[in-house]
Amino acid sequence: MRKVVVIGLFLLSSSSLFFLVIGYSKPQMNKLELTTFDHYSEELSVRVALLSDFHIRDNKKSIVSLMEKVRLENPDVILLAGDYIFDGSAPTSLEQRQTIANLLAPKNEIPVVAVMGNHEEWSNSQLWINAFRREGIVVLNNQVEILNDFDTCIRGLGDAFTNQFEYIDFPNECNDYLRLTLTHDPAGAFNDKVEGIVFSGHTHCGQILIPFFGPIVMPTEAPKSAQCGLYNDDKRKLYVTSGVGTSVLPVRFMTQAGWELITVTTSEL
Repeated sequence: MRKVVVIGLFLLSSSSLFFLVIGYSKPQMNKLELTTFDHYSEELSVRVALLSDFHIRDNKKSIVSLMEKVRLENPDVILLAGDYIFDGSAPTSLEQRQTIANLLAPKNEIPVVAVMGNHEEWSNSQLWINAFRREGIVVLNNQVEILNDFDTCIRGLGDAFTNQFEYIDFPNECNDYLRLTLTHDPAGAFNDKVEGIVFSGHTHCGQILIPFFGPIVMPTEAPKSAQCGLYNDDKRKLYVTSGVGTSVLPVRFMTQAGWELITVTTSEL
């Protein structure tokens, strides 16, 4: 009888752990509001959907469903912070690149703006850029996109993890606009010249956390306090999204997959 009870408890705990791990891997939407450092003569506001670290392989249907949910929230712009392919070290055909680009492409009037991640840099980022642009996605590689309809400028800086980061300033046309920075690795946000609101991904918030120990791997040189979620100092407000996918191992534990719906507003004079 005791043996049966032990086996039953083992199976119950194992199944509970299984469903717990599955739950962590289902992307959840997080809502937050951020206020700019700079003061403006009039109030400006933009609603941003932030997604990162898709690591797409055989989960195309789930990505289609996710992007539909994102569009239903009707953000002003969708920002993609890199790592679209599961493994950038594996061979990737032109057809695979175009398929992934199509999954993430704008399907209505909502613009999609993207930067490349380390997995794209490892697998010929220019081919990824070409595929994304053919689908109507704005790809920024140390460049600025001006969204006049929303009085917003998006600065896309290269991935610091693969040494593609190159600082550029916002042009004068952005002086009276909201100014947002997008870069894959949050380490890029700590360049001495980078200020203001910055969005990143890359870390998966650790992906697998060991109780009383922490993440098994944290692949960034960003400060520990700036590796997941919201970070503030006197120069920048950085938000690091957990990402919607997984890398290396297809599991998460104690780190919820997610994406963000962020309302950015100005500080008035």
